[in-house]
Amino acid sequence: MTQTPASTHALPSYLQADHLGPWGTYLQQVDRVTPYLGPLARWVETLKRPKRALIVDVPIQLDNGSIAHFEGYRVQHNTSRGPGKGGVRFHQDVTLSEVMALSAWMSIKNAAVNVPYGGAKGGVRVDPRSLSLGELERVTRRYTSEIGIIIGPSKDIPAPDVNTNEQIMAWMMDTYSMNVGETATGVVTGKPLALGGSLGRREATGRGVYTVGAEAAQQIGLKIAGARVAVQGFGNVGSVSAKLFAEAGARIVAVQDHAGTVYREAGLDLVALGKHVQLTGSVTGFASAEPLAAAAFWQVPCDILIPAALEGQITAANAGLITARMVIEGANGPTTPEADDILQERGVLVVPDVIANAGGVTVSYFEWVQDFSSFFWSEDEINARLVRIMKEAFAVIWQVAQDNRVSLRTATFIVACKRILHARELRGLYPWDNSRHELPPRLRCLLHRALHFQPHPRHAAGQAGRRALRAAGRGQPLPHLRPARTAQSLRQPGTLAGHVRRLGRTGPALSAATGKRNRADLKQAGAAESKKLLVVLRSCSS
Repeated sequence: MTQTPASTHALPSYLQADHLGPWGTYLQQVDRVTPYLGPLARWVETLKRPKRALIVDVPIQLDNGSIAHFEGYRVQHNTSRGPGKGGVRFHQDVTLSEVMALSAWMSIKNAAVNVPYGGAKGGVRVDPRSLSLGELERVTRRYTSEIGIIIGPSKDIPAPDVNTNEQIMAWMMDTYSMNVGETATGVVTGKPLALGGSLGRREATGRGVYTVGAEAAQQIGLKIAGARVAVQGFGNVGSVSAKLFAEAGARIVAVQDHAGTVYREAGLDLVALGKHVQLTGSVTGFASAEPLAAAAFWQVPCDILIPAALEGQITAANAGLITARMVIEGANGPTTPEADDILQERGVLVVPDVIANAGGVTVSYFEWVQDFSSFFWSEDEINARLVRIMKEAFAVIWQVAQDNRVSLRTATFIVACKRILHARELRGLYPWDNSRHELPPRLRCLLHRALHFQPHPRHAAGQAGRRALRAAGRGQPLPHLRPARTAQSLRQPGTLAGHVRRLGRTGPALSAATGKRNRADLKQAGAAESKKLLVVLRSCSS
């Protein structure tokens, strides 16, 4: 880790302090929450370092016979609360900094709704629109094989994200299953129903956006019926959330996607717009609305703004133009910290991504549980459980925000970071932390000799071990022993480690060969300390 003048953080050597990208945004968010963590703040650096980052080469043969290489990533930010969980995106602008930040936000998001996951994220730096279906499948399968060493149903579970869908999840599941020699439906979520997918998964993120949005609107006295809504992004999240708000009586007045913006003050016909997007790939050219310039989208008169596209969309440059009373973040990281401050000063309520779009991972958790049990729930059950979890999570966050007089984003980070760091503290550090678990002197002596003991010829191992125990009991040196060369020697039955290992089974009751003095010390230490030493030996010899 290198400390740079431009940053107050210790940065990994593979990042540049002057170009941190989304990871820099995340670090600022952690800094804002640190004063509220109390004693857990001593662990906060855990949140500023991803646990594991894998960069892979993804070579495939294109349809024309040439070989193409693509860069892939899988980052596991934190697994203190459970296996990693997070989507995989295919996009030509994916970077390591972006994937790191997205994995960190998944850690926060999973903890905010209290599902038993850590945070992870993946991506391939490719424009999927430039690939044929066969090429897309080859990219998916090769990428899955490359990251297969760190994913799995109990290690890290990918899911769909930007430009990935049920079919890509099916290819990922099949590839992983072929590599491990058995069908592993739980390795990914967001799969087709026929392969162990869950009802309600496709609509889950948008339903979560609507659910917490409606709860937040109630808190500030904003009626959904008749409210004007502008949506950026008309993919899975944007289209579903727009549909649910419209069904509740709101008017969707503007929609923007990667190619254009359309506006209709009386409200857009979402069914017709959806059919137009299916035919043309964009909202551009929709006959029942007027086109707008991209920059004009942020000035559209509205009550609710839903950024549901990519990160970094609301910045200091356009935050002052927004007319909405409430911003609900359907995308991951769409608002920069500077824009956050501007919106807060202007009295605009921001419902952050780490709670607003957590519906997707919540139903992914449902799918994962259903796959393990091979028992599947009805869509009504899934939606009811999703709504309950989202409402309960939002209620806790809202109360924390009121108690501490902070934004909803900071309140969400307070709740989530405390849960993550509390789990980290309970688990402790591996290997052994001597500052917290001090061994009695005699057990430390035995441990030291065990770690440096290796018998001479095999037939003499038992006698050497017994002599070592007797000498240890008298506190005498062991001139006939030499340091262990391999960890395997600690597992040999005739070694000192073998004798000490039996302490975990027999407690302080040792044979007479151990020596009266040593036996008395071990009796005083008790069986609990003996088992503690056994744990140390196993950790040191593994």
